[in-house]
Amino acid sequence: MNQHPDEYLDELLDGRLDAAPVHRAVHRSGRVSPGRVRWWSLGAVLVVFALVLSAAPTASAETVPMTAEQAQAYYIAKICAPNPAIDRLNRAVFRGHRNVRARQMHGKRLRQVRAAIANLRRVELPAGNALVTPTAPWPSPETALATGNVGRAIVADTRVLAALATRAGRRFLRYWNNVVVPHSRLIGRLDVAAGKVLNLPPTATC
Repeated sequence: MNQHPDEYLDELLDGRLDAAPVHRAVHRSGRVSPGRVRWWSLGAVLVVFALVLSAAPTASAETVPMTAEQAQAYYIAKICAPNPAIDRLNRAVFRGHRNVRARQMHGKRLRQVRAAIANLRRVELPAGNALVTPTAPWPSPETALATGNVGRAIVADTRVLAALATRAGRRFLRYWNNVVVPHSRLIGRLDVAAGKVLNLPPTATC
């Protein structure tokens, strides 16, 4: 996304005021309709973490790159961390329905949505930063670039969500449809690219 999120506001046109759930990264239980495709099963994650724990370090964590298995486990742990907060935001916005109208995004419902946004931002910021600056180097420059791109997009998402939280009614839905959804889809594309570089199994989920 080349524009700053707020610059979208100057280009929005009157249009549909229902909002589809926002698309998130492939690994994450996101906010898009239809449902998310998840990669890593809990069993797969536990197996990889077992590999991580069994690998005895031979030098400081700051200088020894992660193995391929460690990188997979680390990435999955960070990319999946926001799942509960994403689900909470979905529930607050849509309340089990596919769409929401501008007149509904006020009062108690809007307060609950804003609380869910604040919670998601608290989770996303450390998760994104952890992908940009991991506890140990990524296995290769290509891996560092791909995962760093995801991390930076997630950190940027916290700013997108902060702007969303200042809006209500029609302005909330316009910003959701025209800024939040496209940025979330960008995270999804970057996540797919990172998964390919990490050689993540396509059948696993969080």
